[in-house]
Amino acid sequence: MYNMYACSPVFADPLEMKFPLLFKPLHFYRDKSEVPEWLRRANQQILDADCYVIVSAEYNHSIPPALSNMIDHFPGSSFSWKPAGIVCYSPGKIAFLFQNLVLRRNRLLFSR
Repeated sequence: MYNMYACSPVFADPLEMKFPLLFKPLHFYRDKSEVPEWLRRANQQILDADCYVIVSAEYNHSIPPALSNMIDHFPGSSFSWKPAGIVCYSPGKIAFLFQNLVLRRNRLLFSR
C-alpha cells in the first residue's frame, strides 16, 4: 500500500539555488564530463522526482525572470512523462492565465 505521508518534497527556489545567468544549458554540453557539478546534481534531482508542482508569482504578465532562467538550464526531456501542476498567483484578475501559458510553452509540463 502506498503511504502518501512518506513523500519527501524537494524545493527548487531560484533565490536559494542561485542559478547563474544562463550561458550554456545542460543539453548544450557535448562532453558530459564538462557539466558543472551543481548543474548535474540539480538535473538528477529533477530526474528522480515523481512529479512537479511549479508555484509562481505574476511578473509583468509572465513568470519571474529568475524562474525562467532556472528552468531554461535544463532540457525538456528532464521533465518528461511525469505528472505536473502549475500554481500561479497574481494581484490582477486574469494575469495568472498568462503565466500558465508561459510555463506550458516552456516545454516544462507537456514535453514528450
